[in-house]
Amino acid sequence: MMNESSKLHSKLVLLILLFFTDLCRLFFSCAWCSSNLAGQVPFERLTFKYCSTACVKAHRLDMETQQR
Repeated sequence: MMNESSKLHSKLVLLILLFFTDLCRLFFSCAWCSSNLAGQVPFERLTFKYCSTACVKAHRLDMETQQR
């Protein structure tokens, strides 16, 4: 049986894992389609990382239309 301290520790560990999972997703995913970039050499433009040149182009076009 788990005591209150063990339950709190388990919840804290889970929250930390969820935080780092989201953080990794932010830094290791395509800026346009959000696909996982782990193990790939990403394409880069400005401060963004992409999985393909198609994603670079789509994001560039989207940003250009938002500026008008």
